[in-house]
Amino acid sequence: MSLKTGGRQVEGTCATPGAPPRGAVVGASVARSTVIDVPRLPGSPYRDRRSLLLSWATQGVTRMHRRTRRRYVGEPDRGRRSRLILLLILPLLLGGCAALFGPPNPPPEAVIDAAPTRGNAPLQVAFDAHLSSDDGTIVGCTWNFGDPATALNTMGRSVSHTYAKPGTYEATLEVVDDRGEADEENVAIVVTNPPPVAAFSISSSMPFVGEQVVFDADGSRDPNDEVTAYAGDFGDNRGTASGRRVSHSYIEAGSYTVVLTVTDTYGTTDREVRFLNVISPRRGGCGG
Repeated sequence: MSLKTGGRQVEGTCATPGAPPRGAVVGASVARSTVIDVPRLPGSPYRDRRSLLLSWATQGVTRMHRRTRRRYVGEPDRGRRSRLILLLILPLLLGGCAALFGPPNPPPEAVIDAAPTRGNAPLQVAFDAHLSSDDGTIVGCTWNFGDPATALNTMGRSVSHTYAKPGTYEATLEVVDDRGEADEENVAIVVTNPPPVAAFSISSSMPFVGEQVVFDADGSRDPNDEVTAYAGDFGDNRGTASGRRVSHSYIEAGSYTVVLTVTDTYGTTDREVRFLNVISPRRGGCGG
């Protein structure tokens, strides 16, 4: 394109108004900026430049700048690219780290298999964690038996413990998986107190009236503790006696019921009953 101004011929180039780049199809999406260079005329007369711009406007250019934005199909769309990026990062924003590092690791499940869970002291209980489960691997099993006599925890999948004293204990199992997640379960162990056993011997089962009879309670015992009290009733309404070994005499012949009662540390009692026949002494005959 050439213009003549001030007697001088000025050469310049200008894209045909509204014409897309070669190979592009005109469309509705914004693709990129196309620069239309307006040649600077010698002396830069405003009137000639304005005339040039008006000439372009009459040929279909509705908006004219030194940099004019055209919309073409088939070229990258910056707005569409931004929307695509937003769609890609939206799950990250909503899901947090789950989309980056995968789903959270579920904790293992601790399950206690204990037998027996109730019984007289001393009670030996077998504990097993084989029913515990995890989506990975269980790497640690820690037991706390709830017994003050055992201060330290015990490690292992299968263990045993003996409860020496009566009471209710809470045993705890904690399992840990290979990713550090943990879970625990509790089970109640009820240890009951067995009663003591009363037993005594008599020095004579058929004593004479006035004979000293010895009653010995050495055979009494307590399965988990000790006998702390002995009480004897001789059955003749002449009082009772206390102690492991006592003696007594009867002043009348007859049949008597003797009762021994023993008591343990926890106040549990037991008794034994025996029968005693007291006979009169023999009388000597007259010689002839």
